[in-house]
Amino acid sequence: MIKIYHNYSISRKSYIHVGGRVKTYCECDDLYESIKYLKNKDFISIGNTSKILFNFSYCSKLFFCFTNKKIVFFKDVFFAYSGISLYELYFRLKNKNITGFSLLATIPGFLGGSIVNNSSFKEQCISDLLIKILVFQDNKLIFLSKEELNLSYRNSSLKKDNLLIIGGYFKIIKGSKENIKKEFLLANKYRLEKQKFTFNSLGSTFKNTEKYQIGKILDNLSLKGYIFSKSVKVSPLHANFILIKPYSSSKDVNNLIKFLEKVLYNYLGEKISKEIQIINKDGRE
Repeated sequence: MIKIYHNYSISRKSYIHVGGRVKTYCECDDLYESIKYLKNKDFISIGNTSKILFNFSYCSKLFFCFTNKKIVFFKDVFFAYSGISLYELYFRLKNKNITGFSLLATIPGFLGGSIVNNSSFKEQCISDLLIKILVFQDNKLIFLSKEELNLSYRNSSLKKDNLLIIGGYFKIIKGSKENIKKEFLLANKYRLEKQKFTFNSLGSTFKNTEKYQIGKILDNLSLKGYIFSKSVKVSPLHANFILIKPYSSSKDVNNLIKFLEKVLYNYLGEKISKEIQIINKDGRE
Protein backbone atom coordinates (compact mmCIF):
# COMPACT_ATOMS: atom_id res chain seq x y z
CA MET A 1 0.00 0.00 0.00
CA ILE A 2 1.28 3.44 -0.90
CA LYS A 3 0.40 6.72 0.84
CA ILE A 4 1.28 10.07 -0.72
CA TYR A 5 1.03 13.44 1.03
CA HIS A 6 1.62 16.89 -0.47
CA ASN A 7 2.77 20.02 1.37
CA TYR A 8 3.45 17.73 4.32
CA SER A 9 4.76 18.92 7.69
CA ILE A 10 7.82 16.71 8.19
CA SER A 11 7.74 17.47 11.93
CA ARG A 12 4.93 14.89 12.08
CA LYS A 13 7.39 12.25 10.88
CA SER A 14 10.44 13.63 12.71
CA TYR A 15 11.60 11.61 15.72
CA ILE A 16 12.10 14.89 17.62
CA HIS A 17 9.05 16.59 16.01
CA VAL A 18 11.17 19.30 14.40
CA GLY A 19 11.20 20.45 10.77
CA GLY A 20 9.34 22.40 8.11
CA ARG A 21 7.20 21.36 5.17
CA VAL A 22 8.14 19.18 2.22
CA LYS A 23 6.62 19.22 -1.25
CA THR A 24 5.85 15.47 -1.13
CA TYR A 25 6.12 12.77 1.52
CA CYS A 26 5.40 9.15 0.61
CA GLU A 27 5.49 5.84 2.46
CA CYS A 28 4.97 2.36 1.08
CA ASP A 29 5.27 -1.22 2.35
CA ASP A 30 5.32 -2.94 -1.05
CA LEU A 31 8.66 -3.38 -2.83
CA TYR A 32 7.50 -3.29 -6.44
CA GLU A 33 5.03 -0.47 -5.87
CA SER A 34 7.86 1.53 -4.24
CA ILE A 35 10.21 0.94 -7.17
CA LYS A 36 7.53 1.89 -9.68
CA TYR A 37 6.81 5.13 -7.82
CA LEU A 38 10.47 6.14 -7.29
CA LYS A 39 11.65 5.41 -10.83
CA ASN A 40 13.20 8.49 -12.44
CA LYS A 41 12.48 10.60 -9.34
CA ASP A 42 14.85 12.63 -7.17
CA PHE A 43 14.18 11.43 -3.62
CA ILE A 44 15.49 11.33 -0.07
CA SER A 45 14.99 8.06 1.77
CA ILE A 46 14.26 8.24 5.51
CA GLY A 47 13.37 5.72 8.21
CA ASN A 48 12.13 6.57 11.68
CA THR A 49 14.49 9.62 11.63
CA SER A 50 16.02 8.94 15.06
CA LYS A 51 19.37 10.35 13.81
CA ILE A 52 18.06 13.03 11.42
CA LEU A 53 17.59 16.78 11.85
CA PHE A 54 15.35 18.37 9.21
CA ASN A 55 16.90 21.82 8.98
CA PHE A 56 14.60 23.75 6.66
CA SER A 57 11.32 25.61 6.58
CA TYR A 58 10.45 24.17 3.16
CA CYS A 59 12.04 21.53 0.92
CA SER A 60 10.93 20.83 -2.64
CA LYS A 61 12.30 17.27 -2.67
CA LEU A 62 10.38 14.01 -2.40
CA PHE A 63 10.82 12.24 0.96
CA PHE A 64 10.22 8.49 0.92
CA CYS A 65 9.87 5.93 3.72
CA PHE A 66 9.88 2.18 3.00
CA THR A 67 7.80 0.54 5.73
CA ASN A 68 8.03 -3.18 4.96
CA LYS A 69 8.78 -5.10 8.20
CA LYS A 70 8.97 -8.69 6.95
CA ILE A 71 11.68 -11.22 7.79
CA VAL A 72 12.36 -14.20 5.52
CA PHE A 73 14.27 -17.12 7.03
CA PHE A 74 16.54 -19.48 5.14
CA LYS A 75 18.78 -22.28 6.42
CA ASP A 76 21.74 -20.29 7.71
CA VAL A 77 20.72 -16.71 6.93
CA PHE A 78 17.70 -14.44 7.10
CA PHE A 79 16.61 -11.44 5.08
CA ALA A 80 15.01 -8.53 6.96
CA TYR A 81 13.31 -5.61 5.23
CA SER A 82 14.51 -2.15 6.17
CA GLY A 83 11.25 -0.91 7.70
CA ILE A 84 11.46 -3.13 10.77
CA SER A 85 12.54 -1.54 14.05
CA LEU A 86 15.57 -2.95 15.84
CA TYR A 87 13.41 -3.84 18.83
CA GLU A 88 10.89 -5.79 16.73
CA LEU A 89 13.77 -7.48 14.91
CA TYR A 90 15.31 -8.57 18.22
CA PHE A 91 11.94 -9.75 19.58
CA ARG A 92 11.09 -11.87 16.55
CA LEU A 93 14.60 -13.34 16.35
CA LYS A 94 14.61 -14.11 20.08
CA ASN A 95 11.53 -16.27 19.62
CA LYS A 96 13.54 -18.35 17.15
CA ASN A 97 16.59 -18.49 19.48
CA ILE A 98 18.63 -16.26 17.14
CA THR A 99 21.16 -14.06 18.89
CA GLY A 100 23.27 -11.03 17.95
CA PHE A 101 20.70 -8.21 18.18
CA SER A 102 19.74 -7.94 21.86
CA LEU A 103 21.93 -4.90 22.62
CA LEU A 104 21.06 -3.20 19.34
CA ALA A 105 17.36 -3.49 20.25
CA THR A 106 17.79 -0.59 22.68
CA ILE A 107 18.56 1.75 19.75
CA PRO A 108 15.38 3.53 18.58
CA GLY A 109 15.93 3.02 14.87
CA PHE A 110 14.74 1.08 11.85
CA LEU A 111 17.01 -1.50 10.24
CA GLY A 112 17.63 0.57 7.10
CA GLY A 113 18.88 3.61 8.96
CA SER A 114 20.89 1.41 11.30
CA ILE A 115 22.73 -0.09 8.32
CA VAL A 116 23.37 3.41 6.93
CA ASN A 117 24.78 4.54 10.28
CA ASN A 118 26.45 1.20 11.06
CA SER A 119 24.78 1.44 14.45
CA SER A 120 26.46 -0.07 17.49
CA PHE A 121 25.99 -0.38 21.22
CA LYS A 122 28.67 -1.72 23.50
CA GLU A 123 30.10 -4.88 21.83
CA GLN A 124 27.35 -5.30 19.22
CA CYS A 125 27.38 -3.69 15.78
CA ILE A 126 24.70 -4.01 13.09
CA SER A 127 27.37 -5.03 10.57
CA ASP A 128 28.74 -7.92 12.67
CA LEU A 129 26.42 -10.50 11.11
CA LEU A 130 25.64 -8.58 7.91
CA ILE A 131 26.40 -10.36 4.62
CA LYS A 132 24.98 -8.06 1.93
CA ILE A 133 22.17 -5.59 1.32
CA LEU A 134 19.64 -4.98 -1.42
CA VAL A 135 19.23 -1.36 -2.56
CA PHE A 136 17.34 0.61 -5.18
CA GLN A 137 19.73 3.00 -6.90
CA ASP A 138 20.00 4.45 -10.40
CA ASN A 139 16.56 3.03 -11.20
CA LYS A 140 17.57 -0.57 -10.55
CA LEU A 141 17.80 -3.12 -7.76
CA ILE A 142 21.35 -4.10 -6.91
CA PHE A 143 23.11 -6.15 -4.23
CA LEU A 144 25.99 -4.60 -2.32
CA SER A 145 28.30 -6.82 -0.31
CA LYS A 146 29.34 -5.85 3.20
CA GLU A 147 32.80 -5.03 1.84
CA GLU A 148 31.34 -2.54 -0.67
CA LEU A 149 29.70 -0.43 2.03
CA ASN A 150 32.95 1.13 3.36
CA LEU A 151 31.83 0.48 6.92
CA SER A 152 33.56 2.22 9.78
CA TYR A 153 32.63 3.36 13.28
CA ARG A 154 28.98 4.48 12.97
CA ASN A 155 29.45 5.31 9.31
CA SER A 156 29.11 3.91 5.79
CA SER A 157 29.10 5.05 2.17
CA LEU A 158 25.29 4.90 2.12
CA LYS A 159 24.65 8.41 3.45
CA LYS A 160 23.46 9.91 0.20
CA ASP A 161 20.27 10.86 -1.59
CA ASN A 162 18.52 8.79 -4.29
CA LEU A 163 19.37 5.50 -2.58
CA LEU A 164 16.80 3.27 -0.89
CA ILE A 165 17.84 0.35 1.29
CA ILE A 166 15.37 -2.49 0.75
CA GLY A 167 16.85 -4.83 3.37
CA GLY A 168 19.78 -6.97 4.38
CA TYR A 169 20.93 -10.58 4.60
CA PHE A 170 22.35 -11.62 7.98
CA LYS A 171 23.97 -14.77 9.35
CA ILE A 172 21.89 -16.85 11.75
CA ILE A 173 23.63 -17.50 15.08
CA LYS A 174 21.71 -19.64 17.55
CA GLY A 175 21.61 -18.89 21.26
CA SER A 176 19.59 -19.39 24.42
CA LYS A 177 16.32 -17.46 24.48
CA GLU A 178 16.83 -16.77 28.20
CA ASN A 179 20.35 -15.37 27.66
CA ILE A 180 19.21 -13.27 24.69
CA LYS A 181 16.44 -11.74 26.80
CA LYS A 182 18.79 -11.19 29.75
CA GLU A 183 21.24 -9.31 27.52
CA PHE A 184 18.48 -7.02 26.32
CA LEU A 185 17.16 -6.29 29.81
CA LEU A 186 20.63 -5.38 31.10
CA ALA A 187 21.29 -3.13 28.12
CA ASN A 188 17.89 -1.47 28.43
CA LYS A 189 18.46 -0.84 32.15
CA TYR A 190 21.76 0.86 31.32
CA ARG A 191 20.02 3.06 28.74
CA LEU A 192 17.31 4.10 31.17
CA GLU A 193 19.83 4.97 33.88
CA LYS A 194 22.25 6.90 31.66
CA GLN A 195 20.01 8.38 28.99
CA LYS A 196 16.54 8.96 30.46
CA PHE A 197 15.59 12.41 29.22
CA THR A 198 12.53 14.62 29.65
CA PHE A 199 13.04 16.19 26.18
CA ASN A 200 13.55 14.41 22.86
CA SER A 201 17.05 13.63 21.61
CA LEU A 202 18.79 12.35 18.48
CA GLY A 203 21.33 10.44 20.56
CA SER A 204 25.04 11.09 20.34
CA THR A 205 25.70 14.31 18.44
CA PHE A 206 29.36 13.63 17.59
CA LYS A 207 31.31 10.46 16.97
CA ASN A 208 33.80 9.28 19.54
CA THR A 209 37.26 8.47 18.23
CA GLU A 210 40.06 6.22 19.42
CA LYS A 211 41.58 9.29 21.11
CA TYR A 212 38.52 11.15 22.35
CA GLN A 213 35.32 10.49 24.28
CA ILE A 214 33.35 13.52 23.18
CA GLY A 215 30.89 13.48 26.07
CA LYS A 216 33.72 13.58 28.61
CA ILE A 217 35.46 16.42 26.77
CA LEU A 218 32.31 18.55 26.64
CA ASP A 219 31.70 17.74 30.31
CA ASN A 220 35.23 18.88 31.19
CA LEU A 221 34.51 22.10 29.30
CA SER A 222 31.53 22.67 31.62
CA LEU A 223 28.98 22.25 28.82
CA LYS A 224 26.94 19.48 30.42
CA GLY A 225 23.50 20.97 31.00
CA TYR A 226 24.31 24.08 28.92
CA ILE A 227 21.05 25.89 28.05
CA PHE A 228 21.11 27.29 24.51
CA SER A 229 17.47 28.38 24.34
CA LYS A 230 14.18 27.69 26.10
CA SER A 231 13.66 24.59 24.00
CA VAL A 232 17.18 23.34 23.17
CA LYS A 233 19.95 22.41 25.58
CA VAL A 234 22.82 20.03 26.25
CA SER A 235 21.79 17.09 28.39
CA PRO A 236 22.64 17.35 32.11
CA LEU A 237 23.28 13.57 32.06
CA HIS A 238 25.41 13.18 28.94
CA ALA A 239 27.15 16.16 27.31
CA ASN A 240 27.19 14.55 23.84
CA PHE A 241 23.39 14.52 23.77
CA ILE A 242 21.25 17.51 22.80
CA LEU A 243 17.76 17.70 24.31
CA ILE A 244 15.06 19.19 22.13
CA LYS A 245 11.55 20.24 23.07
CA PRO A 246 8.98 19.07 20.47
CA TYR A 247 8.29 21.58 17.68
CA SER A 248 11.39 23.60 18.47
CA SER A 249 13.15 25.64 15.81
CA SER A 250 15.48 23.49 13.70
CA LYS A 251 17.65 26.59 13.43
CA ASP A 252 18.22 26.55 17.20
CA VAL A 253 19.19 22.86 17.12
CA ASN A 254 21.54 23.36 14.18
CA ASN A 255 23.12 26.46 15.74
CA LEU A 256 23.81 24.58 18.98
CA ILE A 257 25.44 21.77 16.98
CA LYS A 258 27.61 24.33 15.16
CA PHE A 259 28.52 25.99 18.48
CA LEU A 260 29.63 22.68 20.02
CA GLU A 261 31.46 21.78 16.81
CA LYS A 262 33.42 25.04 16.99
CA VAL A 263 34.20 24.55 20.69
CA LEU A 264 35.54 21.04 20.00
CA TYR A 265 37.61 22.23 17.04
CA ASN A 266 39.16 25.09 19.05
CA TYR A 267 39.94 22.74 21.94
CA LEU A 268 41.17 19.69 20.01
CA GLY A 269 42.61 21.37 16.92
CA GLU A 270 40.77 18.95 14.63
CA LYS A 271 37.28 18.50 13.25
CA ILE A 272 35.05 15.91 14.88
CA SER A 273 32.50 14.10 12.71
CA LYS A 274 28.81 14.30 13.51
CA GLU A 275 26.65 11.25 14.14
CA ILE A 276 23.50 13.26 13.50
CA GLN A 277 22.55 13.56 9.84
CA ILE A 278 21.37 17.02 8.81
CA ILE A 279 19.03 17.42 5.86
CA ASN A 280 18.89 20.97 4.51
CA LYS A 281 16.56 22.28 1.80
CA ASP A 282 19.00 21.02 -0.87
CA GLY A 283 19.40 17.54 0.63
CA ARG A 284 21.81 15.84 3.00
CA GLU A 285 24.92 17.66 4.17
